[in-house]
Amino acid sequence: MTELTYAWRALLRTPMFTTGVVVTLSLALAASIAAITIVDRVLLRPLPLRDADAIVSLMESDGKTGRRLPSYPTFRDWQARVRGMLGVGFTRGETVSLGEQGKRERAVLALVSPGFLSVVGISPLVGRAFAPDEERANGGGVALISEEIWGARYGRDRSAIGTQLVLDGKPVTIIGVVPTRQRYPEWAEIWVPIEPVAATSAPLQNRFLHVDSRTIGRLGPGTTIEAATKELAGIQATLSAEAPDPAGIFPSVQVTSLRDTILGSSASSLSTLGVAMGLVLLLACANVGGLVLLRMARREKAFAVRAALGAPFRTLVRQLVIESVMLATLAGAIGIGIASSVIGLVRATPALGVPRSAELAIDARVVAIAATVSLVVGVLIGLLPAWRLRSSLAAGARFGRGAVTA
Repeated sequence: MTELTYAWRALLRTPMFTTGVVVTLSLALAASIAAITIVDRVLLRPLPLRDADAIVSLMESDGKTGRRLPSYPTFRDWQARVRGMLGVGFTRGETVSLGEQGKRERAVLALVSPGFLSVVGISPLVGRAFAPDEERANGGGVALISEEIWGARYGRDRSAIGTQLVLDGKPVTIIGVVPTRQRYPEWAEIWVPIEPVAATSAPLQNRFLHVDSRTIGRLGPGTTIEAATKELAGIQATLSAEAPDPAGIFPSVQVTSLRDTILGSSASSLSTLGVAMGLVLLLACANVGGLVLLRMARREKAFAVRAALGAPFRTLVRQLVIESVMLATLAGAIGIGIASSVIGLVRATPALGVPRSAELAIDARVVAIAATVSLVVGVLIGLLPAWRLRSSLAAGARFGRGAVTA
């Protein structure tokens, strides 16, 4: 405790140095912690869906670089004929008004095909998924809501299940809540069955109208992406012969893991971000190292006196390391706070285009990494002046012996 008190007092005696080191390290650590969080959550962790590696994204392809979204009739044919998949799902987004007249707000609706939730692997946080009869053309009248809407409109009250929600002036019954970590599509706020809508929707009935939608599949046991691609390509060729497409250029199917589809080109960008923030931390450490050595130059006489009075070298080194670890610990705590605010901003700003942003959070693992990095940085920064002190004391000892000899 005495050494900690002494170290703290020593730091308070040099407020400009202490502030400069803490600010520099805290900003660099905040950037690194935020980057670690994003890379960890987006790139390293699997999708928070059941057997996520088995989920694939499906698109029509010309066999080269061109691709397009399949229409709902094409999806239905795939669903009826494919054998190597446990299921295929389709969703299309629409913007709807939410609430009664005069109290309306806009919300994004996901129209989903029968079995879609099972294909994705979504398990409602509260309530239940759609029943088979609710997903038929004569069904409907039910909806699942996002965890965000559940919290904002109902205060996370379970009694919201079974109540009615008005969408574009039509009431639907809330039967479940989709957890944020499993929200797919990521833009969806409300999920309703598509079949009751498709029964009277000309766009959804048009085989050659490729509207904004997503089609996914769940690979069966032992089925690879290559095998699924081959099977669906055969089905697509048959469909092209049965109902020739006026465009006539998309006879094949592209099958891609859902994770790769979600990440897109962001994977390389986020990897670069992680490396860049690591370099920023190294640069900050170098700058702080320079400040520490400059401060040590001003303290050499005081340490030399303590050494002359019998203070062991290891005691002096310990004092330097304690000071630097205290600085790094304080900077780390501030850095975690700043990084948490940055992550919250990224999560609340979809326009930034960070994939899986709803999953971003600083958890115990990231805090442990941040604490470890702070400790290592503190020890290394403390050893720099210790190395200089050793050289200084050794030079002083040689000078003393020379004076005695003379």
